[in-house]
Amino acid sequence: MNVKRTLVSIITAAFIAISIFVFFTAFKIKEVDATFTTIQGSQRVEGVQTYLNEMVGDNLLFLKTAEVQQEIEKDPYFKVENVKKSFPNVLTLSVKERREVFSVFYNNTYFVVAEDGVVLRSLAEKPTNLIEITLADSLQFTNVVVGSNLSCTESNRLYMALALTESVRLNDCVNQLYLSKSDAGAEIGVFQTNVTYGLITGGSIEILNVENFGKEKAETSMQAFDNETSDYVKSSGKIQAGDLVNGDYYVVWVN
Repeated sequence: MNVKRTLVSIITAAFIAISIFVFFTAFKIKEVDATFTTIQGSQRVEGVQTYLNEMVGDNLLFLKTAEVQQEIEKDPYFKVENVKKSFPNVLTLSVKERREVFSVFYNNTYFVVAEDGVVLRSLAEKPTNLIEITLADSLQFTNVVVGSNLSCTESNRLYMALALTESVRLNDCVNQLYLSKSDAGAEIGVFQTNVTYGLITGGSIEILNVENFGKEKAETSMQAFDNETSDYVKSSGKIQAGDLVNGDYYVVWVN
C-alpha cells in the first residue's frame, strides 16, 4: 500500500511539474511585432526597439500591457496607439513618433510642442523652423511641462487652433500662431476663437470664428494666397476669413 501511495505521489508531482513547465514555457514571448510610424531620419526609435527586444522570453500571460505603454511613453516623443497580447507568444503593438511642430516661450524658456499639444522638450535658445504660439492678453499659458499636454486658461480654444493647423497642413508656410478670442456674441455668453497665422513670406492669414467653417476658411485662404501673383502683396498683405450674415463665409485680401 505504501509503495502504491508513493508511486501515486511521484506521478502526481511529476504531472504538476510538467504542467507548470508547460504553462510557463508555452507563453514565453517569442516575438514582439512592433509597427512604428516615425519621422524620417529619426533615430529615437532605436531605444524603444531595444526595450521591446528585451521582452523576448518574458511570460506573455503575466505581462501588463499598461506598464509597457507607460514605459514607452516616458519619452514624450512616442505615443502607443495600440498594444495587445497575441497568444500564445506574440506581443503586438503600434507606436507613433510625435512631430515637432510648435514652440512656446514660457518663464524665460523655449519649449518644443508636438502636433497634438504634448510638450516634447525645453531649450535655452529659440528653435527654428517651428510655429511659435503666442496668446492674446486675455489668455495665459497654465501648464508648460515636458511630457504633459500644453494648456492655457482656455485650452479648448488652443487645441481647436492646433487641430486646425494640423488638418490644413500649414506647417511648411507658417511660422507664427496668434490665438485670441472675440467678444462678438458676448451678450449671450458666446465668445469666438480667432487665429492669426504669420506666414514665412511676411504676410498673414486671420481666421475669425474658427468654430464656424474653420477648416474651410483656412483652406480657402491658402488658395487665395497661392493664387496671388504679387510677391509684394504676399509679403505685406493679410488675408482675412470671416462670417457672412447668410451663414456662409468670406475670404478677402486686406492690404
